[in-house]
Amino acid sequence: MIPIQKKSVVDLATESITQFILEGGFSEGDKLPTEMEMTKHLNISRSALRESYSRLQSLGFITIENGRGAFVKKTKQDFETDPLIWFKVHNTQMIDYLEVRLSIDPFTARLAALNRTNDDIIELSKIQQKFEYAYSQKDNVLMATVDSQFHEKIAECSKNELLKTLIKIINHYCAELRKHSLKLDKNAARAIEPHRNILYAIKIQNVKAAERASREHIRRAMKDLCGK
Repeated sequence: MIPIQKKSVVDLATESITQFILEGGFSEGDKLPTEMEMTKHLNISRSALRESYSRLQSLGFITIENGRGAFVKKTKQDFETDPLIWFKVHNTQMIDYLEVRLSIDPFTARLAALNRTNDDIIELSKIQQKFEYAYSQKDNVLMATVDSQFHEKIAECSKNELLKTLIKIINHYCAELRKHSLKLDKNAARAIEPHRNILYAIKIQNVKAAERASREHIRRAMKDLCGK
C-alpha cells in the first residue's frame, strides 16, 4: 500500500515561487524580491521560505548569495525544454495524479473487459496503433494526445458514465504530466508494452488480467517518474 502524500507549506511555497519565476519574465541572474516581501506575499514564515529556497537551490533553480539575496538560475525556457526540471518541481503533484489513477484505472479496465463490444476493440486497437506510430516518429505531442484517447476509450468500454467523466477530468489534470513525461524516450517506450497488455486483456475479456495490467502500468509510471 502506498502512503498518502500531503503537501507541506514548503512544497506549496516551492511551487508558488517556481510559478512566480515562470510568469515574471525573469532572466538568468535576476534578483528575486527580498525575504520580507516574499514571506508577506506567500503568507509563510521566514524559516519556511528559507527551506524552500534551499530546496530550489539544491535543484539548481536559484542561487543564494549571503547578504545579497536569491537570484534566478533557471528561466522559463529551461522549464519548458527540460522535462527533468519540470519533474523535480512538480514531484508532489505527480504523485497526487498517479495515486488517483492507481485507484481508478484498474477498476475501469476491469469493467471495460467485462462490458466491451467488438467495435470497442477495433477502435481501441486503432488508437494503440496510432500511439505506436507516434512513437516511431518521435512525436511526443501526438503521443500525449493519443495516450489520453486510449485511456478515455477504456472508460468508454466500461459503459459507466461516471467513470467516463472522471477519466476525462483526470486526463485534463494530467495533460502537463503526459506532455513532459513523453519527451523522454525511455518513458515513451515503456508505455507501449503496458498498453498492449491492457488491450489484449480487454479483448479476451479477462477481467483480472485487465485490472492487473492497468495497475502495473501505473506502478511503472510511478517508479519511472517519482521513484516510488
